[in-house]
Amino acid sequence: MLKIMGFCAVAALALTVGGAEIPNAVKPFVKDAGPLLGKAEEFVLQKPGVYAVRDRDGKPLGTLYVETITDKERQKGYAGPIEVAILADNHNKVAGVLIGRNHETPAYLNRVRKAGFLKSWNKLKLEEVPDKQVDTVTRATYSSSAILSGVRNLAEASKKK
Repeated sequence: MLKIMGFCAVAALALTVGGAEIPNAVKPFVKDAGPLLGKAEEFVLQKPGVYAVRDRDGKPLGTLYVETITDKERQKGYAGPIEVAILADNHNKVAGVLIGRNHETPAYLNRVRKAGFLKSWNKLKLEEVPDKQVDTVTRATYSSSAILSGVRNLAEASKKK
């Protein structure tokens, strides 16, 4: 019984940052964000799919753009849709591309990460992202193509928001 209660407490902490509840749309990206969101304490919804990211003192760290489309609208990876998000710094330059919900084989997504594919857009202004030519990752073509499509579509959509 104590083990179950301990697990529930750890699970609850994993879904909060600095005591604040993480919005459902942000939760899938927290694990993948790692050091990019290390100081994040608060995610404040600005408009659909756009969250201001702040530290514990309320200081802005950047903006998190999450997709607001359905799985049917996403390009499929090898095993299905791959949810993506873009973290931008305070100058609206890409700080990282994050992978959320998906059913891909972890080895293929690890191949994508190791190839530096997710860093292909780093330091670009958000409006430059859709035009950036990026090659897919060999032996992870479906996965990287779906991520590429998601990143481009998300950057395009952010211009309209």
